[in-house]
Amino acid sequence: MRILIAEDEQLAQERIHSMVSTILPDAEIIGILDSKSDLRQTLLRDQSIDLLILDIELSDGKSIDLFKDMDIEIPVIFTTAYDQYALEAFQYLSVGYVLKPIQLKELKHAISKASQLILTTTQKSADNIWTQEAVAYKEKFLIKAGNKLVYKDVKDASYFYAEGKEVYLVQKDNRKFLIDHSLEELEGLLNPKHYFRISRKIILNIETVQEVRGLSNIRLEVKAEKGTLHPLLISRGRVKDFKAWLNR
Repeated sequence: MRILIAEDEQLAQERIHSMVSTILPDAEIIGILDSKSDLRQTLLRDQSIDLLILDIELSDGKSIDLFKDMDIEIPVIFTTAYDQYALEAFQYLSVGYVLKPIQLKELKHAISKASQLILTTTQKSADNIWTQEAVAYKEKFLIKAGNKLVYKDVKDASYFYAEGKEVYLVQKDNRKFLIDHSLEELEGLLNPKHYFRISRKIILNIETVQEVRGLSNIRLEVKAEKGTLHPLLISRGRVKDFKAWLNR
């Protein structure tokens, strides 16, 4: 397991490092940072981090603020001397909220949860979804259009887009229709041969992909033949799986 630590107090850095080494002797601690800016740059550069252990209050700001403007899909354990951020922390992929002074037992429990999550995710990725037992995937959605209820074929969807608590089916002609499903529900209803969740907000139809452009070494954007209502950006953590999906 590759672990990144962010903590701006030297004694706390040494304590966390020692505890992690005790709990996971084989873990690779790839760095201990003390600032939000360094943390941001490392997350942009390194796509192979398995776990984050982050002090909320760093030398130049709050680490938790990075989750508001970055698509971070790495399990995180937050450490802090305050309990006021607990509710906000669990809006993200938080597996632990450990109050200072950190106790070995509490950190061990949080790391155990993270290890189980990582193992489960890895096993799911390793499954060959193309050889699984046949599943009856959804073919139509009941849509409200004005004062009428009509059916829309799944194959007509260019992508599905979440906007707050609402989810829309966006057609290839860029007309959009509100549907009564979350993206999480759609992941189980749509055929994974044809649909892929490229980010927290978008599930994409493979037929929409006309071109894939590299915005950087680690960011990709899908371009459709007729353009789309929303930019189709692939989350950094999903780039590898997205390429495998296209190249199956």
